[in-house]
Amino acid sequence: MSYPENNEDARQVQFMREVKMHNDGVERANTRREKQAHLSKVSSNHAVIEDAIGKVAAALDVAIQAEKDKAQGRKFLWVTLIEDIDTMALAYIGLNCMMDTVGQGGTMTTSATSIGNRIETEHFAVGLNRFGLKEAKEIEKKAIKNQPTEYRRLEAVKVLAALKGYSRKKWCLKRRVTAAMPVLNAVLEFSDIFYIHEEYTKKKTMKYIRILPEVRKAINTSDADASWQQPMLGASIIPVKPWDSFDTGVYLDERLSGLVPLIKDATYAQRKFVERDFARCKSEGKLPDYVEALNAIQEVPLAINTDVLKAVRWAWQEGKAIKKFPKSRLLDVPARLENWGNLDRKEQMRHVSNCKKIRDTNDATVSSIIVMDRDLASAAELAEHERFYLGWNLDTRCRVYPVSHFNYHRDDHIKALFSFANKKPLTEDSDEWLMIHIANLGDFDRTSKKSLEERVRWFKENEDDILSVFVSHEKSFDFWSQADKPFQFYAACVEWAKYKIHGNGYLSSIGPSLDGSCSAIQHYSAASLSEETGALVNLVPSAEPQDVYQTLADEVVEVIEAISKGKPEGHEDKKLADLWLSYGVTRKELKTNCMTYCYSSRPYGMAEQIKKQIMDALTDEILHSDVPIEHHFGDAKQQNAASKFLANISFTSVQKVLSAAKQGMEFFQECASALAKENKPIHWRTPIGFPVTQKKTRWKSEKIKVYLYDRTAKVKKRAQIGLKSPDGDKICVRQSKSGISPNIIHSMDSSHLLSTVLALKDNGINDFMLIHDSFAVPCESSWDLFSIVRETFKEQYSGFCLYSMIYDATLAQLSDTSPLDDLALPNKGHLDLLVIAESDFCFA
Repeated sequence: MSYPENNEDARQVQFMREVKMHNDGVERANTRREKQAHLSKVSSNHAVIEDAIGKVAAALDVAIQAEKDKAQGRKFLWVTLIEDIDTMALAYIGLNCMMDTVGQGGTMTTSATSIGNRIETEHFAVGLNRFGLKEAKEIEKKAIKNQPTEYRRLEAVKVLAALKGYSRKKWCLKRRVTAAMPVLNAVLEFSDIFYIHEEYTKKKTMKYIRILPEVRKAINTSDADASWQQPMLGASIIPVKPWDSFDTGVYLDERLSGLVPLIKDATYAQRKFVERDFARCKSEGKLPDYVEALNAIQEVPLAINTDVLKAVRWAWQEGKAIKKFPKSRLLDVPARLENWGNLDRKEQMRHVSNCKKIRDTNDATVSSIIVMDRDLASAAELAEHERFYLGWNLDTRCRVYPVSHFNYHRDDHIKALFSFANKKPLTEDSDEWLMIHIANLGDFDRTSKKSLEERVRWFKENEDDILSVFVSHEKSFDFWSQADKPFQFYAACVEWAKYKIHGNGYLSSIGPSLDGSCSAIQHYSAASLSEETGALVNLVPSAEPQDVYQTLADEVVEVIEAISKGKPEGHEDKKLADLWLSYGVTRKELKTNCMTYCYSSRPYGMAEQIKKQIMDALTDEILHSDVPIEHHFGDAKQQNAASKFLANISFTSVQKVLSAAKQGMEFFQECASALAKENKPIHWRTPIGFPVTQKKTRWKSEKIKVYLYDRTAKVKKRAQIGLKSPDGDKICVRQSKSGISPNIIHSMDSSHLLSTVLALKDNGINDFMLIHDSFAVPCESSWDLFSIVRETFKEQYSGFCLYSMIYDATLAQLSDTSPLDDLALPNKGHLDLLVIAESDFCFA
């Protein structure tokens, strides 16, 4: 079903969708309250998922009443915090927050904090009504009349209530968690849906919220209402509200709108800067440039690619193994070995470790199943509409992000589901861009690292295979599933086949993407005018694309080979070097290390990346293999040693290869450190005018004792939760130093992205998909984008010195400037920014 987007019916449908996002399920659950009044009537099986809210609410009723009826002893604090709140609402909050935590792979602390935040708001509202119903209605009426958003209304209500004599002190984190724990425990004990999974490290124990494996099937097969399973914030079937203030939001429903500020986690100072920008621009009859660009991104109508949806659903149902595609098959946990007593300690530990890995893998699989079920449901619902829209907002660096969890900033199989609703003609003048796009996505034989002409040649040599994808995604699976980005490759191949069928002028909905060549290094190179580093990331024209990751890999391999040849047999470093040489170190293994170095990553972080991307991936392959396979790097201890070995070499090598980035990061860190030592944040304005504030508050850890439901023992056991809260208003020097480089570079790439959006709009191009350093428009506009994205990058650094800007901003904020007396600006090279326009590969 589709609706004209300006039709009042469409607005009503969208409003009802938003109401469902916010609180659907609570009212229906209330109708079942009577039959759930006694716990003896509560079934413990999972057949009827809709009873989850009623079960939890009934349990909370009993727990609250039991605590109130206690004849002796001190009552728990949580009773006074939740006793006046409707237990159905509490149950819905608990279930919804815990399901979100599962989908996000979050911890028990994350879930408890989320539940506590929402309980605090409910507590304030209940207290206000009890203070005086007449006064509460007057306050609410005045707030609604004078304030445009839920967030501002809530703040206004608090101010007006205080003037009437009613005020409540803002809860601390400990108080919010205390209020949340009985709700969390009731969900754990009586919903029979979630449990706590513990992971142990040398330093701490992490408690994750997991969903019981047997519940997933019940959820899928049940026709019962279970709206608490769905994310609260979704896409819109009508154009979202444009931003015209900090609290505009993107939704019609004010309760949802109030959850979406213009800038996520903005500091007080940053908010004030932005509000002044709005006021200044309003007097000139316009909006700040960064807001104009954000609104333009929100205005792009999108559609679901139904061909991809069918392919994703098929691959999911068939349990196909495709690179990063989530797995749906749970592994069998080995039974206890019969000859356990005859095994030596090492063999017993190996068996226990293997069982734990399988259980952990199954936990992750169940979480991914929940997310996939949500995504497929979202895609199917949106596919009923001709077009839909995503709301967007900014982070504190001005990076743009979709508000909805279902968006194209996700993995390949989700991104491929999105296409342009405004289809544009594909002709012989522009179809080579679709050829290049297909070659890039496939990246067979590293085609994406070759010239544009060679990519077109690869396409033409493989066109028969490409056309076969359209005929049958099942029969062509062995071809398209091996692509670098399988589902996006599939989508582009199908689009090409339709073009061949319909001919010149076919209305295409797919846009080829132009991606930056390691954008962080591009920004450092432009800031330093480093021709040497700039050449590695294609800011300098060349006949073939340059590959900075391969340059790093060559340097690392050379070091490893030298260690292997220079160390005697049996030496630990030689063993590790030989292990890596036999495994093979390529650009793939070092790409993440290279990218994150520019964001202040150190050897420890690089080792963790290697462990996750290589060691854990090999372990996962072994667990899912039908035949016995040995891990190339040995047991967990040997894997850690190998990860650290490669990370240390990678870190040293990347510093050598990326000297311009090294100097730039060290300069930024000195500036941030000087301000942090005066307990001051650092402020700067990006070229598009966005005010950035980095305030790395020092945090203190606090352990609080709670009673946590133990599913195995079926009792509440004493446990503790680690909480972090601000240590007054103190700024952390260490975090300020480690955070400054990524924050500055991200603010610069966001400035480039938003400037490019405005330039595209000026050139009549209104349809685009954007992911930080990746730009996509319809094929007919790809040559325009090719020029514009280079021009905006060049203009950003022409006549502008990033280092001087940060240095001047630091001096202006310092009370004592002497710590920077000996700090020199990084050396500048001789990179001619004008040549960027002539490089085929800086964005390709």
